[in-house]
Amino acid sequence: MDAALIGYLPAPGHLARLAGLPASALPRAEVRALLFPEGVPRLVETVDTPLGRSGFFSLPFFADELAADTGLVEYTARAVSLAASRGARCVSLAGMIPSLTGYGFDVLRSGRHPAAVTTGHAATVVSVVKTVHAALEATGRDLSDLDVAFAGLGSIGASSLELLLS
Repeated sequence: MDAALIGYLPAPGHLARLAGLPASALPRAEVRALLFPEGVPRLVETVDTPLGRSGFFSLPFFADELAADTGLVEYTARAVSLAASRGARCVSLAGMIPSLTGYGFDVLRSGRHPAAVTTGHAATVVSVVKTVHAALEATGRDLSDLDVAFAGLGSIGASSLELLLS
């Protein structure tokens, strides 16, 4: 395995709706027991591409449980170690995990990890700025002649604005 993504499961009600089932059709405890019998992160999928093999490691949490004090940092650190033990050199934190773990710094501070840990935020920021530059070029406009508004200045919005203005 060359790289890994660490994530979590959608809320049981959401999974049920995706499957066309009533929201109560997938009891949380039963789904968790089936997928995570040992209660720890696990590899749930691998994908082979010309660039290498990637694995998806799921934490034993549902999306609607992440805000609670669930030991997210410890479980995420354990998943990073598991991915590294399978050969992953780079591990990306998905979804809300970066925001809830100090953008991954809490995971890094929790112990030594043999794989690089990323949130993907930097790649997203660069993509946003490249898209703005492409739009400016396509329309023949110059940023310095325009009034620009940013809707949302979270970590990605603020970083995109900073990079765009640099």
